[in-house]
Amino acid sequence: EQHRLATEAVNLGTWTYKRDSKSFVCSSRCRDILRLHGDRDWVFADFFTHIHGDDVANVRDKLYGVLEQPQDQDFHLE
Repeated sequence: EQHRLATEAVNLGTWTYKRDSKSFVCSSRCRDILRLHGDRDWVFADFFTHIHGDDVANVRDKLYGVLEQPQDQDFHLE
């Protein structure tokens, strides 16, 4: 509940990666920010189309680095 209140207070969108289906689940605010329509989960191809071209390699490397770990980890990138 605290997490939800905090993200709403700063108008932040969030997403969660589902390892089993290799897809992302987005909060409604995240969908608004990225202009995603419908309720379907989105996949890496969708994700990287919303990253500036100059930043794709850095984001991809850091994201895959986290996903290769044997346990779930938080992903933070500015």
